[in-house]
Amino acid sequence: MISEAWLEKFSFRDLNFELIEVQDTLKRISQVIGTGSIRIIYLWEKRLSLDNFHGAKNHVFSSLIKEMNLSIDCQIKEYWNNKSFCILFGTERRDKVKRYLRENNVNVKKANDRVMTKVINYCNSLYEG
Repeated sequence: MISEAWLEKFSFRDLNFELIEVQDTLKRISQVIGTGSIRIIYLWEKRLSLDNFHGAKNHVFSSLIKEMNLSIDCQIKEYWNNKSFCILFGTERRDKVKRYLRENNVNVKKANDRVMTKVINYCNSLYEG
């Protein structure tokens, strides 16, 4: 358990993390990409379960699970792929975001943080201009 009194955000190996409210009053440490009104939020987790080996009493962790979210004006919405990512931008900007992803061969599900930083900077420029 981490006290909210002293932790709001931190950086670790060029990655930025913030304490973000994900449900009603539940807050989680999340990786954040971007600094404008539009940001990408990754929620990382591993699940603990009983080993499925017959008679095993040990617990094992699952592989790393990444939940991908987009924060637009403090509203957090989940996306799964390029199509669902583009839909979150509304009809005015959807086509521009879709074209940017195609022209730059970006797959939001597999793209690294550097690529996603460029994507989110482009998306923020659409809202500024």
